[in-house]
This record gives sequence, C-alpha cells and structure tokens, in this order.
Amino acid sequence: DNANGLFGFTGACIPEIAEEGSTISCVVERTRGALDYVHVFYTISQIETDGINYLVDDFANASGTITFLPWQRSE
Repeated sequence: DNANGLFGFTGACIPEIAEEGSTISCVVERTRGALDYVHVFYTISQIETDGINYLVDDFANASGTITFLPWQRSE
C-alpha cells in the first residue's frame, strides 16, 4: 500500500552531454497513491564515471524540496 505515492522521473533526464550554461529539467512523477502533502528532498551533484563526487569550479551542486499537494501527480 502506497497511500502517499511512489516517486520517480517520468523519463531519462540526464543528457549524455550538457553544454556549459545549459539548464536540465526533470519531471518528478507521483504514481499509485496521491493522499496528503508529500515533501520530496533532492540533491544534485556532479559524479564522474569512476563514481567519485569531485568539487569543481564549473558545476554548482544544489539541493532542495519539491512539495506535492494532495492528488498532484507531477512537478
């Protein structure tokens, strides 16, 4: 039972190549249940192919919260 829903991306939102200064948008979808307010916390960071998270000058790590209202299916 998933009364508040399951959350995931509607499709692939990570491009193979992103140009400097580009913006990448990802849609988060709520499936199954849709009761009540839900807060989804996220973190975005650059991970190299070897799995290490490097601190680099040309990438800005970010984090935040997406709030889903009752019966809201995507954001």
